[in-house]
Order: sequence, then C-alpha cells, then structure tokens
Amino acid sequence: MREIYKNYVNNEHNFDKSRWIGIFCLIIVMGGIFGFVYEYIFYYFNGGMKASYWRGGNFLPWINIYAYGGLIVYYLTYKLRKSPLKVFMLSLVSCGILELISGWALDQVGIRYWNYNIEILNFGNIGGYICLRSILFFGLSGLFFIYVMVPFAFYLARIMSKKAFMILSISLCAIFLFDELYNLLFAKILSTPTAYEVYSKIGINYMKWLKTNYYKLDFVYNMNWGNMVKEQYETNRLILRKFKNEDVIIIYNSWNNPKNYRYNEIPKGITDVSNIVNFSWPNNGLYFFVIELKSTHEAIGTCRTGKWYFAKDNEKIWDFGYNIFRSDDKSEYSIEDIKNAFNSDIISKDEKYWGKGYATELLKELIAIAKSEGIDELKGDCSILNYGSAKVMINCGMTFDKFDLAKCSAYFSLNLNQNMSAEETSNNWKSYIEDNKKLVKTNSQLIKDNSKKHYEKATNIFNNKV
Repeated sequence: MREIYKNYVNNEHNFDKSRWIGIFCLIIVMGGIFGFVYEYIFYYFNGGMKASYWRGGNFLPWINIYAYGGLIVYYLTYKLRKSPLKVFMLSLVSCGILELISGWALDQVGIRYWNYNIEILNFGNIGGYICLRSILFFGLSGLFFIYVMVPFAFYLARIMSKKAFMILSISLCAIFLFDELYNLLFAKILSTPTAYEVYSKIGINYMKWLKTNYYKLDFVYNMNWGNMVKEQYETNRLILRKFKNEDVIIIYNSWNNPKNYRYNEIPKGITDVSNIVNFSWPNNGLYFFVIELKSTHEAIGTCRTGKWYFAKDNEKIWDFGYNIFRSDDKSEYSIEDIKNAFNSDIISKDEKYWGKGYATELLKELIAIAKSEGIDELKGDCSILNYGSAKVMINCGMTFDKFDLAKCSAYFSLNLNQNMSAEETSNNWKSYIEDNKKLVKTNSQLIKDNSKKHYEKATNIFNNKV
C-alpha cells in the first residue's frame, strides 16, 4: 500500500483517454458514496443517536453534491498532491464556496436541503448555508479523497485490463446517475414511485427534504432549552398527545380538505403526512400533537409548536400552528370540492368542532408549554382574511405586528415575559380590525389574485395526484 501511495504522489500518470474517463467515473461514484456515509453517521448523532436515516434522494447510497465536490477537489489539487496543506486549504475553500452558493441559490427558489441553524456543532454558521464545522470537514475530506480514494482509482486503472476497467467504472457511474435522474425526473414523468415513497412504505427512515418554511424531516437534539416537552398535555376539555401511526389517515383527510387550501397553499401527500407522523418528535425542533376531546378521546385536530424557523441560535423564539378538523373531511376530494371551497363561506353551520372555543383553549396551553420551557417569545400568523384565527391569537394576549401583502398574511407575537391586560387585548383587536378593513379595501384586487393563485395551485396539485 505504501508503494502505491509513493508511486501516486511522486510519479506522473499517463493513462490513455479511455482510462481517464473511467477514473472520473469512479471519482463521481466514490465521492457520492463517501458523502452518503458521512451524512448517515453525522445525522445519527445529530438526532441524539435514537435512529438512523437514509440520506439523499435516491435508492442507492449516493449524494450528488459530494460527487461534484470530488471532481472540483481533484481538478484543483491533483497537481499539488505533494503539498497536503495546499490540498487541505483548497478543498476547504472550494467546497465551502460550492456549499454556500448552492445553498443560497436553492433557497431563492424555495428549496432548503440543509440548514446549519438547526444542527449540532454549527459554530461559524452563515445563514444556515455553511458553518466552520462543515468546511473543516471538507478540508479533511479533500485529504482523504486525494490521498486514498484517487490513488485507489489509479491502482484499479493500472492493474485491470482496459475492457474490464471501463466496464466496471462506466457501469457503476451509469447506475448511480440513472438512479439520480429517475428520482429527479423520470418518476414524475412516468408517475412511478420514487425512492422516498418506496422506502417510506417499507419502514425505512428516509430523509425527505421539503420546501423552505415547510417541515423537513430531520431531528435536532442540541437545544439547551425546549427539550423537556412532554408527549401529552391536558386542558379542561382537551388532550394534546404525540402523533401515532393510526393518525395518518384522519390527518391526511383533514390537511387535504379543499377548504384549507384557501389559507394553506400546499396540500400534503399521504407519504408526507406519514413521515411527519412517524418522525415528528421533535421535527426540526418542532413538536406535533393530535388534539383529542378529553370526554370521548375523539381526535378533533392537530397542532404543532417549537423553534421558529428564522430564530437565531441564541434566540428563544417559538411559533405555532393548528388545524381543527372539519365535519366534511374525507379520503377523496374532487375538483368540484375545490371550486365550492373557494366560492363559499369558509365556515359552514355544520362544522362540528368550530365555534366552541377549542382553538383558544389550545393556544393558551401552547403558551403555557412555551413558558414552562423558558421561551421568551411566541409567534403566529394567519391569512389576512382569516379573522377567526386572528381573534384567537389576540384573545390569548398576542400583539398584531404587521401585514405582508405579498403573502396576504398577518403576523402576531407574544412576549412571554409580559402580560397584556383585558383592556389592551380589546383595543388590540379593535385596532387590528380597523387596519385590516382598510388594507382589504385598498388592496382587494391583490387579495383576490392571491386567492386565485391558491385555487390554481390547489387544482394543479390535485390534478397531479389523480
């Protein structure tokens, strides 16, 4: 082995064009596999050593960005292989830039594949895209790559016959790349199951990354606050308990009710719901509960609370969300259901669990949980037109902060270290209604357009699901 290493470092390597192609194919394969192994191990510890998760988006253990990084490291450092320090520094800088640019660019189109804000050992973190730990790892990985994996590829290229080496390297690369293309493109075109859907179905803990501000199925175990949340709480009439496997269907039916599309942009697929149910304690620092009636143990809704997505590491800020089930929740919905939902009043007279104060009772309990965990501030938001949710938040002492016309949303917050008087709460509500009416009146067309976008998006998603 030592001779192989010396030969690799000290001598020039004059392979023919075909063998160089084979070497690059092996670099792509080994780089992606190396990245998978690293993430598999790291996120096992990041999750408190409670479970392991399949990383990447493919059937095979391979992650594309590490393959690209391997090629970059090879091109930049191969000729400098006699100087490990230069290899280390160039690997650190080049892969760090790749990660920073890739993370930022993806985030601009609403996708977040990693977020160092919510991981362990995230010192030197910049926007969640990059941190000191990650780039130090890239530097060390560059050394391992240049002085172990590349020499191994050279060794195979030298000892194997040209035909055997080309068959091995190109076949392996083709298999991994086809797996990548299938899950990114072909599965959608052919309407066939992706790796995520298959692995989730057979019980493998598969890591599915969703869009920015949606729940990414990842675990965090490094918070020194908010880590004592119990699996069940009780109020006068309600029980908040951890999700169970048997909850999947009723949650799916409710979250996909077209009436919810008016306020919540994206209906979730059964696999998304299943993963949140199975891997939600905590899910990115979030805690999901099913809401039950204490008298009958009947499930009447869902809620979640936990770390606010935009909170910095040292900020003890949580947010929350809830969904009270509707009387017409069902397993299948039609285009007609979507039309009716957007053309009728959002709350009908036959709503079984609405208008009974459950949401207010629930939010008061979520506030109590946040206080018990030492949280400083609680945030919430709702559609500009969702007056019911706005009133629930204000009645529970939350303060109206601002409107966001681009998202047609209203934002609220509660300083958990202060209490608002009944008079202040009443004035807050009156002020909110007055400001809201002015906003809706002067921006009625924008709000109508936003509702239309929700309708079109819901219809498109529904058509793709059929």
